[in-house]
Amino acid sequence: MNTPTPTATTDSLTTATLAQLGQALGEAAANRLDQIERLPLAEDDQVAAVQRSALRQTLGEITAAQQRIADGTFGRCTSCGEPISLERLEFRPWSATCVACAGR
Repeated sequence: MNTPTPTATTDSLTTATLAQLGQALGEAAANRLDQIERLPLAEDDQVAAVQRSALRQTLGEITAAQQRIADGTFGRCTSCGEPISLERLEFRPWSATCVACAGR
């Protein structure tokens, strides 16, 4: 028997779950900022530049997820509008899309 995967939207998330995901986003942002600060600043260090760029992109995604919480749209796919599975949000709280749209 196939059990449906739980989905989440700001409307259906419990206050506690939303708080936990919000805290996870805050911790992830702090972690990425710390990683950026520890990277070498030499302009000719291409590896550090690529890492810094990837960390900044993730930080932007985290900030966007925090804004979706504030807007009340957190947990809904920004591409198709369907709910994102709670499992996906717990694994990667800044996910903006459902698994189906992420695979496109």
